[in-house]
Amino acid sequence: MSKLTLKLDEANDLNFQFKVQGTSSEPNASSIQFRFVVLEQDNPSAIGYIFPVTAKEEDGTITVAIPATKDVFKENTSYLGKVEVIIGTRLLVPTTMELEFVRSLAVEVTRIQPKIQKPDDRRSIEDLLPELEEENPPIRENKPKLVTMTKSQLQALILESKTQKKSIRTPQAVSNPMKASLKDLMKDALKD
Repeated sequence: MSKLTLKLDEANDLNFQFKVQGTSSEPNASSIQFRFVVLEQDNPSAIGYIFPVTAKEEDGTITVAIPATKDVFKENTSYLGKVEVIIGTRLLVPTTMELEFVRSLAVEVTRIQPKIQKPDDRRSIEDLLPELEEENPPIRENKPKLVTMTKSQLQALILESKTQKKSIRTPQAVSNPMKASLKDLMKDALKD
């Protein structure tokens, strides 16, 4: 028995060649009818499906059209296909074949949205802190830079500011309120 693979989600056309030999005295023996029957092979109580012949040619070929059957037949299940010929009152089965229905190959690609993980309420804050820092980097505010000075530098700065207050009243101090030594102290402090 030959095996034939058919598509579940597409229409299938099966072509057969036939030849009738002999005579019959039965009424209506001159009109020959063809049909194609599909039965589940291992289940004798299963429902059978009959497909009529859609075209009969003078050269002795018949065509059976099986529509898309994705809701009727199961994938990877063996079925028995039979060509039945009705001549008068006689039913002849000249050929049988094993059928298997498969789906057409289809490829679908879709984008996957990244999953947002919700923090687990049962975990401690210490466990979650590294993850939170990775997701939300700390926000740095524009705060003034802290300057550290030694005790001697601080005393010199205080002394300098006291002398500046006294010298502000002079015309020289008004034109140049900050002396070079104070600038140097500040530059040295900022370098550290």
